[in-house]
Amino acid sequence: MENGIVEEYYQANLKYFAREKKKIPLEISVLEKDLNDIKQEYAAAVVKGNQFIIKEYQRILNAKEYDLKSYEEQSELLREPQKQDIAYRLKQYQEFPEKAAQSISDDKMLCFHGTTIIGAKNIILSGGIFSGADRFGRSTSYDPPGKISVTNKDSVETSSRTYMRLIDNFCYPAGCLFVVSAKDKAEYQNLSSCWMIDNVDFKKNPERLVAIISTPENLERLRQWAKENGVDGSKVMDFEKFIHTNNNKNYMQANVINMIKNGKTWADNP
Repeated sequence: MENGIVEEYYQANLKYFAREKKKIPLEISVLEKDLNDIKQEYAAAVVKGNQFIIKEYQRILNAKEYDLKSYEEQSELLREPQKQDIAYRLKQYQEFPEKAAQSISDDKMLCFHGTTIIGAKNIILSGGIFSGADRFGRSTSYDPPGKISVTNKDSVETSSRTYMRLIDNFCYPAGCLFVVSAKDKAEYQNLSSCWMIDNVDFKKNPERLVAIISTPENLERLRQWAKENGVDGSKVMDFEKFIHTNNNKNYMQANVINMIKNGKTWADNP
């Protein structure tokens, strides 16, 4: 990655960092006031006893609490931009989609779900990738209950470039790519028409979690969250390791096939 481009992003994000640092307490105050206002309105609705209005305020209250908590968690991750991090993320933004398409075979039926770092934390804490409606009782995306949005190896750039926020803001850590296997061939083949699969529960089907890909900055925190919540931390890796692992597996599979065709054994071709 050219040093000039990295320096340009670095300087621009240094200015953003200074503004964001001042904005965060103000934004939290606004969100807290909104939440308190809704709490008061909810309490008044409870007194009146209209169940329809009560349920509506419960929905709004849950949404306001979620928004405040998410913003607070995200703001805690604010830090000055780092040139090494910028260079790494720009490189993966450009190179990963093509490398993934080349190194992954269709028979693996791999699906990619991109999310922010806080989204990744929520996924790990819940023990799987579930729609917002299933996790929070309200929709946080376009996914209907029981379904999650994914891409495949040929469309992974949507997940990596857009949803994991690789280059959106260098004052915050990048997000993550969860790599899971489709439950069956029919689900994988249906991707091109809907780009959705059923929820994936890591506790019930741990074998379906293939990898949790992120930048070097995030690996330690992701492994810690995984350890605390019974998710396999060995699946946490950076982009290079994921590509390297898939390339090695493809090489081994091709090597075994060639050996069988030629009537050789491992002793002949170690």
